[in-house]
Amino acid sequence: MMKPTVRGSASFLIMALFVAACFYAAFFFDSGTPRIPSASVAAVAPAGSGPIISRIAVLEDRPGKLGFDQVRSFSRARGYVPQSSSRIFRGITKSAFWIRFQLSGRFVDAADSFLEMDNPNLYEIELYLPVAVPGGGATYELRRMGQTTDVRDKGLLTRNWTVRLPRDLVDGEPVYLRVKSGTIVSLPLAVVDAAYVVRKTIAQDLVFGAFLGILLAMIFYNVLSFFIVRNTNYIFYVLYLVFMLVYQAKIHGYLYYLGIPYEAARILVWVSLSCAGFFSIQFSRTFFETKSRVPIIDFLMKTLIVVFVIQGVIGIAGYEDVANILAHVSGLLLPLAILVVAVVRYNDGFAPARYFLLGWMALFMGVSIWSISGFIPTRSLPWNYFLVLGTAMESIFFSVAISRLIRQLVEEKEHLAEQERIFRNLAHIDSLTGLYNKRYFTEKMAELRNCTPAFQFFSVLMLDLDFLKTINDSFGHQMGDRVLIKLAEKIFANVRKSDVPCRFGGDEFAVLLPGAGKQDAIAVAEKIRESFVREKFLDSSGEETGATVSVGVAALEPGEMPESLVTRADRALYEAKERGKNRIVAG
Repeated sequence: MMKPTVRGSASFLIMALFVAACFYAAFFFDSGTPRIPSASVAAVAPAGSGPIISRIAVLEDRPGKLGFDQVRSFSRARGYVPQSSSRIFRGITKSAFWIRFQLSGRFVDAADSFLEMDNPNLYEIELYLPVAVPGGGATYELRRMGQTTDVRDKGLLTRNWTVRLPRDLVDGEPVYLRVKSGTIVSLPLAVVDAAYVVRKTIAQDLVFGAFLGILLAMIFYNVLSFFIVRNTNYIFYVLYLVFMLVYQAKIHGYLYYLGIPYEAARILVWVSLSCAGFFSIQFSRTFFETKSRVPIIDFLMKTLIVVFVIQGVIGIAGYEDVANILAHVSGLLLPLAILVVAVVRYNDGFAPARYFLLGWMALFMGVSIWSISGFIPTRSLPWNYFLVLGTAMESIFFSVAISRLIRQLVEEKEHLAEQERIFRNLAHIDSLTGLYNKRYFTEKMAELRNCTPAFQFFSVLMLDLDFLKTINDSFGHQMGDRVLIKLAEKIFANVRKSDVPCRFGGDEFAVLLPGAGKQDAIAVAEKIRESFVREKFLDSSGEETGATVSVGVAALEPGEMPESLVTRADRALYEAKERGKNRIVAG
């Protein structure tokens, strides 16, 4: 395997880090709280001169027990803090928040105006809208929403919480909004029209639909690959993708549509997040062999497994603010640790780490921006979608990385099998003549003994080079070896592919002839003898000399065992020698 050069590794990492730096720069540029000219007024309006949001103030209710009548009487001195932006951000907290604001402007087309709360993870939403009453004055109309409510009561099936503003909304009267979330309290408020709601809903559903399609395709691909190669890496990765898909569906508001009870969905999100972390770590440890290759990082990964389990238990127990902080911290540490491992293994020459590194770089950007967004507000860009984008890109790169690894393992396995076959053949091949040796002859005889009922005919030739000792003594052992090699060539040239030509050792040879009767075996023996006799050999002085061979033939008789067949062929060879050599005798 070709090891990546230091220059190539550095160039690859610099390019990846440059791309990451661009995303982070854009994120931090977009972060912070936007300011408007008036310190106490923020306004958001759709195209035209429709209603706007103004005079926003926020009251934090830590116990979450304040009622509507109480907060109506509160002033700035009693806890309301003016908000200079229509995007309310309080980070990770389990406090409830009361938002007081005014909707003012032209309400002639109010039936086509909607109040949008762009955060699908709000558990409790209470919206108090001032509406006109006959005879003058106003009363408050309550709208309840949030993940604790039944999906059938939501009205508009959008990912976010969208409320149609009533026609009789009183201009200038304060609107009260109570929200609670166990995760990040980030609440962009906007008044939008029906066309905007439709466009945004379609765009969001297309984005998540593409994400869902990619993950389902990668899950199917990896499941299919597992059944082909039976590698546990695929199982770990498939389980990671499944739990990550469930988690993403929950935090982006789509799991709510399934009508799962709130408490079950709340538990499910922590189980899925913990399991996604666990299986991603197990997959990475197996993929990179961190236990033996990078033991320090392996220890950190096992520690993070404990963290994921703890955050899951804490989240299920109801301490979701603490669990979310752990989730955002571990979400930064895990990709960072795995990136370090990927860099180390890539520099070690582990080629599949290139794709793994690309995948984790994409996921790291998505997860880290998602993690940081829990502590730093942003203005306009939908940074929550970077987690979706990072997961989708990571799933593609990881699948390629696993495929490369499996292909590498399969190639190594095939290479080892080929080497084993070569060494096995070497153990069965006579080094001088290239024919099979006596060990292979014995093994084939054992195989044929088990399958002889399938053969009506089965014969054996036993051959012996005549006067080999005289040739060695007269012309040297090199001449003797040349004669042996030539006899082996003649044997090989005159037998079928299904026959088994062997050198027993010294000057003795044997040929197994499956499916051949006595007359067929005699004919083969005669062809070998005649072609060999015609050969001439030059000695060191340039004189020609020849050589002959004697052959014993035996054909299998009904009820006979192969071992006795060899014995009869050997007796026939002995008889050929006794009769004067250079002849064939059938036993």
